[in-house]
Amino acid sequence: MAPGPVPCPTKGPGFVRLPGSDSCIRISARVAAGLDLRAGRAPAAAPLVAGHLAIDNRADTDLGEVRTYLRFGNGRR
Repeated sequence: MAPGPVPCPTKGPGFVRLPGSDSCIRISARVAAGLDLRAGRAPAAAPLVAGHLAIDNRADTDLGEVRTYLRFGNGRR
């Protein structure tokens, strides 16, 4: 059986160590959905969907901590 993820408590909540490295990563996402009842002049509703995916990678180096942060998203939120 493969071992589970190893937490990185010094980097913050949700970070886990990448296997075979000193890097720690956290992946998070959010989705929101709703209806815009003011969507035009006719009595209609327009769906609203928004979301994002974030990847936060941190590694300790001789020069200090190196951080890579990527965030992808769409929608109006």
